[in-house]
Amino acid sequence: MYAGVVAERRGATVHRHWWSRQPSEPFEPEIEGWVCDEIGGLLDGIGDALWDGAKARRLSPYVLEVEGADHGMQVPGPVGESVAVLGRVVTAMDEFLDAIAWPG
Repeated sequence: MYAGVVAERRGATVHRHWWSRQPSEPFEPEIEGWVCDEIGGLLDGIGDALWDGAKARRLSPYVLEVEGADHGMQVPGPVGESVAVLGRVVTAMDEFLDAIAWPG
């Protein structure tokens, strides 16, 4: 959600899409592989079993790793700590778009 908000505040038109199938149904292998392997590898928690920091850094110099965070970017302890992580994520998105000068 916040990725869209960051983009909209920079003048982008955001088209939100939802999966049309139930989560229990398997995804198309080419879609699931691309999403998990490429997009999901740039921002995640180190506590996520799917996280591959080395691969993420090979794909992009713009990587945010959060110690102890799971796949949902939640950290153990008080919920406020996870909310603080969300703030770091949104800031990283803004900094990334600044670094690539988007929109141009």
